[in-house]
Amino acid sequence: MGEFEPVTLGIAILGAVTGITGIGLSIWAMYRELDRDRVKLKVIPNIAIPVGDGYFPHTMTIEVTNLSAFPVSIAQVGVLFRDSEETGFCLETRTVDGGPVHRRMDPRTSMSVMFPAEFIRDRKFGRVRCALVTTACGERVEGTSGALEQMVREARQA
Repeated sequence: MGEFEPVTLGIAILGAVTGITGIGLSIWAMYRELDRDRVKLKVIPNIAIPVGDGYFPHTMTIEVTNLSAFPVSIAQVGVLFRDSEETGFCLETRTVDGGPVHRRMDPRTSMSVMFPAEFIRDRKFGRVRCALVTTACGERVEGTSGALEQMVREARQA
């Protein structure tokens, strides 16, 4: 074994690792570019708890946050039922800020949509699988939480 063989081997290993790392970084950059053009919404159903003495007819909210790098137009906010593609949307929903449910959401903005107590007291609510948001371009984003699971369990027991 010559005196330069370990040095040559070390340079060869360094070159291989650098080449693999370069390929890995290229793949990562391509993934990030494709991911940036994807609709990303966070959908979280919550229980609304009344505070104060006022009348509070809403008992469920669905929080929608636009995590996309571009504006997204929201078409509907509702629920998806188990064992089917059937959806449930309440016509009496409203948002916490008083704006329309159908809106254009800028990046990193959110809204909370409130549902009346009758919506979750309906017997059919016991079949709910998840919250659902559809966009104007036809994307569907689902979300669930422990709060939604609790409301569904209570609807099944009623």
